[in-house]
Amino acid sequence: MQAILLKYEGQTAEVASRKAMRAELETAFQDIFKQCTMKGPAHDQLHNYLLPMKALFEKIESETAGESEAAIGQLKQHLTDYQTFSNEIIRIAHIRKAGTCFPPSF
Repeated sequence: MQAILLKYEGQTAEVASRKAMRAELETAFQDIFKQCTMKGPAHDQLHNYLLPMKALFEKIESETAGESEAAIGQLKQHLTDYQTFSNEIIRIAHIRKAGTCFPPSF
């Protein structure tokens, strides 16, 4: 997802670009769920991390550039925060031997 955001860096003034970015982000998001093999508390916590992104995807496609840029900034921060969050998920997963959904950086 970070690669998708970088791909569109500086190109989000146009609604068409924001729509294309949202489509790519949602495809990547769906792929994470399709590939997920986690179970138990680690799985639940990962979903708690992922689900707020869905609302940000909707705002990215906003008609107003300001709202869209704010959502993009929030998504960037959310993805940056993933490293801290993933360390906790990995710790729980190793304790529970729960499987994985995706690598520590996505």
